[in-house]
Amino acid sequence: GFLLARYAGIDVKMLSRVVFYSLLPCLAFRLLVNSNASGPNVARLILLAVLIMGCMGLVGYVASKGLGLDGKSLRAFLMVVMFSNGGNYGLPVVRFAFGPEALAYGTIFFLTGSVTTYVAGAFFAGSHRSKIAGALEKVWKMPSLYGVALALIVRAAGHSVPEAIMRPIDLLSDAALPVMILILG
Repeated sequence: GFLLARYAGIDVKMLSRVVFYSLLPCLAFRLLVNSNASGPNVARLILLAVLIMGCMGLVGYVASKGLGLDGKSLRAFLMVVMFSNGGNYGLPVVRFAFGPEALAYGTIFFLTGSVTTYVAGAFFAGSHRSKIAGALEKVWKMPSLYGVALALIVRAAGHSVPEAIMRPIDLLSDAALPVMILILG
């Protein structure tokens, strides 16, 4: 990834957009359609992710008092402490270490963190109603959430996805993790 960016002039922003708008939604869709994850397990994982972020926020707040942080520094510190960038590095590691079923759960954890980051980011940026509304608008523009929603609809309906549709989704999904690793480089 580093060599491609440095010597071939690869546009990392464009590659990131390809992952964000096409590969990740396909990955999320495929993982959830093929997953054995039950609704209660998914709900518990989402709750756990939010609780972890909340607990880290409390720990960060206490630590910030000891460091004498306030205002913008406090808000920036809390954002760093509460939210991880678990996508480009975390998802491939989960896949390689624990397999595809764990990757479905890892993707749910990652998406929960992404949504929470947008909302909390707007809150920490000033807690203005317009900023929170703007953050919620960004959340609704996250293509991965649509992949998740479609997968949940397919699972709830009990239908299988036709092979002519699933095959290209599988191909794009297979590309997601290697391209994410390239971006990281």
